[in-house]
Amino acid sequence: MPALQNTPRAFKTKRFSKTAGDALISDQDLCAAVKEVMAGQADDLGGGVYKKRINKNEHRSVLLATVYEKLTQDQLTRLIDSKDLQEICNEQEKIQK
Repeated sequence: MPALQNTPRAFKTKRFSKTAGDALISDQDLCAAVKEVMAGQADDLGGGVYKKRINKNEHRSVLLATVYEKLTQDQLTRLIDSKDLQEICNEQEKIQK
């Protein structure tokens, strides 16, 4: 999950999106899981890698946030525009509404 200007945002990759959809895991479930990870409710595997149970403990996911934290805004925008990343939750948007 990239953190831009200290604003928590969460994204899923194109491949993960398909896998989550096949497992009937909603963006709302994923967003809730990200918030739990941020609250320390996940297994820290070290190096910015976390293991988290999602979808009422039916599935596990691995998150690698530090890779995306280093992206510039332009790089992130290109990945979103090309559909390689899809934003699933953005706390800043909620604050602005």
